[in-house]
Amino acid sequence: MQMTALATVAAALADPSRLRAVVYLAGGELCACQLAAALGLAQSTVSRHMAVLERAGLVVSRKSGRWVHFRRTGRDAPAAARSALRWVDAHAGDADVPAADRRRAVEIRRRGPESFCGRRAGGGGR
Repeated sequence: MQMTALATVAAALADPSRLRAVVYLAGGELCACQLAAALGLAQSTVSRHMAVLERAGLVVSRKSGRWVHFRRTGRDAPAAARSALRWVDAHAGDADVPAADRRRAVEIRRRGPESFCGRRAGGGGR
């Protein structure tokens, strides 16, 4: 494992919002709008955070029309990223993530991306 890769992964996970995003994505793919709602951040801020996580090899994105969806990387991820994701999974239950945060993630998944992104598809703002 290269030290640079390890440092990139560590730096990506050092931010609490990025760490929360990785935890949310453990439940499956989410679009940027859903992540913005879950994290309580502007979509532009979420996009910057996700770019950092993507450069570290922790997440991958796919574009579907105007929506960008993110998921955690799989077996094809760099070794440092795979190890870091296992560590996050092992310790996320011990983290100080409020119960409200967990409930919000479940609700956001249940409602689907249309509830968050659909209203912006016509070019209107929030």
